[in-house]
Amino acid sequence: MAELFSTHNNMAEIFGVAASALSIAALFNNVVDCFEYIQLGRNFGTDYQTCQLRLDIARLRLSRWGAAVDINDNVRFAEIKPIDDEACTAKSTLEQILNLFSRAYTESSAFKLRARADDLVLSDPSTNADQTIVALRNSMHELARKRQKRTSLSKKISWALYKHKYLTRLIVDINELLDSLESIFAQPEAYKRMVEVEIEEISDEPRLQILSEAAEDDMLLCQAVNKRLQMLGGNTIDKANVSETAKVRVGNENVAQGTRANARATANRIGELNAKGSSKVHVGDNFLETQFWNN
Repeated sequence: MAELFSTHNNMAEIFGVAASALSIAALFNNVVDCFEYIQLGRNFGTDYQTCQLRLDIARLRLSRWGAAVDINDNVRFAEIKPIDDEACTAKSTLEQILNLFSRAYTESSAFKLRARADDLVLSDPSTNADQTIVALRNSMHELARKRQKRTSLSKKISWALYKHKYLTRLIVDINELLDSLESIFAQPEAYKRMVEVEIEEISDEPRLQILSEAAEDDMLLCQAVNKRLQMLGGNTIDKANVSETAKVRVGNENVAQGTRANARATANRIGELNAKGSSKVHVGDNFLETQFWNN
């Protein structure tokens, strides 16, 4: 009971009085942190990974907006009670996002009171055997962290969402508010540059494919990912047998440099590959010499 009371107090601190006393920049950093508090119930089943990625993408999108408007270094966002209309709207919108988290937390708490124990089991991210998804999530988390200044408002806590409909509504509503922020702070070139940085950080084909399937809520990111995938072409091996010191790489290298020289990426497919000894196989395009061939 004491632990439950402490959790409620911490959440009240995040969603309530403490939040209203923050500057816009501090509020932004606190909202970005809120995405890390959420865990998902095991009953999300096979949708767990996609739902988690959609949350990560919403967080990345919010961090992108913050970086584009220079929220941590622009003095207009250092005010607790801003006076210009745009800054007022920014604070109001960030508070609305906090309210969405608060609503989801309240719904989750109410569900816990009437749920069976089996319905409250959490998904365990550490059991995710798909290292491509793990790497993708780590990359997005690192990008978001670089764009914020860490807050000390509350120690890190966590709470869970158990119903798919609650999470879906949370993600949709957050993205609608982000649409509004991006419209009011209209900086399309800045947002585009930020997305290009994100794509460079998540540049390999397998992660881009996964991101493409989960980025439907972030149109700018989705378009950029699909454009990069088209540029990369498709490279696959249906079945690979690799032994001894053989090396195999699947995917394109230095495609961006190649396209600037009017080169085009191609699609490459191998049905069955047997690589032995000290052989090296690269399935994909390479427009510059790389260390892969020199080792």
